[in-house]
Amino acid sequence: MSDNQLVIELPPPGMLIRELAITAINMMGEFGEVKISQVGNEVIVSHDNLGVALGSFSSEVNLIYEVKSDKVKWPRLHVNDKGTLKKAIPQAQLSSMESYGDVSIYYVNKLPELLGQGGRLSIRLSRDSITLGQGEISMFQLFKVELYERGLSFNQPYQMELSVRFDEAWASLLLSGFILSYMGKGRDGSIDISTVPEVTLEPCSRDSWLAVNLASTLYNVPTNPTIPYILYMYATSILLEEPSSRRSMLSNAPKYLEFFDRIFSRECKGRWDRGVALRVHRIAATGKTFTEISREDLVVGAGVAKLADLCTKEGCECLQQLRGVIEKSLGAREPKILNAVTMLYEALIGSKNPAEASYYLARAIKDQEEREGRTLIDRYCFGKLLEILTGINISYMARQ
Repeated sequence: MSDNQLVIELPPPGMLIRELAITAINMMGEFGEVKISQVGNEVIVSHDNLGVALGSFSSEVNLIYEVKSDKVKWPRLHVNDKGTLKKAIPQAQLSSMESYGDVSIYYVNKLPELLGQGGRLSIRLSRDSITLGQGEISMFQLFKVELYERGLSFNQPYQMELSVRFDEAWASLLLSGFILSYMGKGRDGSIDISTVPEVTLEPCSRDSWLAVNLASTLYNVPTNPTIPYILYMYATSILLEEPSSRRSMLSNAPKYLEFFDRIFSRECKGRWDRGVALRVHRIAATGKTFTEISREDLVVGAGVAKLADLCTKEGCECLQQLRGVIEKSLGAREPKILNAVTMLYEALIGSKNPAEASYYLARAIKDQEEREGRTLIDRYCFGKLLEILTGINISYMARQ
């Protein structure tokens, strides 16, 4: 096998480790400019100089780790996982590792060494075990959410006690995927992870997924209810995509501006029209185990993408105002706003009468403005929103 080619056998469908691997593979295409192809359950990653390409990938994941570490806390490393790592990591380094973030960045730094020579990341399946590579290390507790009772997907796709083990090469891939996927902790203490569920060969789709994921981390908000979360993350991603609003939104973190400039440097016509798929996992730490609370597939598609029209040549103030309203519905804090935002979403995707949704949204916003004693969406911006929903040009509502 060529030393410029890495063959990765994917773990069984339904397992979180499969999605972490796929997320890392997708971003290798984003940051390492490797060629990705899939044949059945195998993914082939290739480059004329694989070691250099994976070095670039490792460097970018390091930067993402820094961005996220400024905003969120990494989950504390389970005592059992720290114990099993004694077989792989020198004690002098392991003793200072307190979180899964610490372990992850250790293996991300080793990834070019572990994977840069190419080869195969293999999997052996038996009746009661899954072994990734040589299997010297027990799979981390956090990554075995399918195997614990009371978990959302208990013992899926297997219906028996299952041993899962991996080696350092696999650790570098899975923990890269974890850094990329991790969004922080919810207000209830749950661990929120957003993965790419399938291998995508479309660069603009990878850009868009990364934008949504980083927006979720920078503005750590509840991931439920689902509908306002989709709208909020999409609006945030659009604002980060637009250069002037990006500078404003990153004014408190200017060192990351260049990084976001690079993410959005690719020209992508209709970036969001084809839809961006992501899967959001919410995982609770319950005693000595981790269990999955919810797993939702979300698609930011063409209907929701209409909101991008709230950005004009003059800027994105109208989208910023709407985003502020949507934020009030996250965590179901404002039930009337939540209902209005849900109707807005249904109107955008064509399942609700736009006029009815517009009326309800106007009433809900007016009531909220009276309670807060301030304007949430001005007359001009609400007119722009009505144009998007109804297709009627309300040009007389010029900004004063």
